[in-house]
Amino acid sequence: MTKRITAIVGDFYHDEALARESLEKAFGAAASSGEWTLDFTGTDRILQVLEEGPAVIVLFKENRLNPQDEQVDMWMDGAVSAAIERYVQGGGAWLAWHAGLASYAEDSEYIRMLRG
Repeated sequence: MTKRITAIVGDFYHDEALARESLEKAFGAAASSGEWTLDFTGTDRILQVLEEGPAVIVLFKENRLNPQDEQVDMWMDGAVSAAIERYVQGGGAWLAWHAGLASYAEDSEYIRMLRG
């Protein structure tokens, strides 16, 4: 049975194309074995992806959507944070890679889950 890895990568400070290339190289051997697939998605689909239940989700994206603006918007709200925690508690694997640790609310379920 093929296992799916879903990645959310790229933000203002981290080039999406470079992050994709890095992950594709890192998972290349596993993907070529046919045991794993790697796909990419955006934060706008995170709740749907969590419902689909891939084996692993990789997050390489900070929380801030527009970090240089006066009014900064965040993509992860309380509902998304709680859904991520439920996914992990239910056996899903979550890799918070570099930017996946940046600018998230310190009191969120997400940060408590990461112990960060």
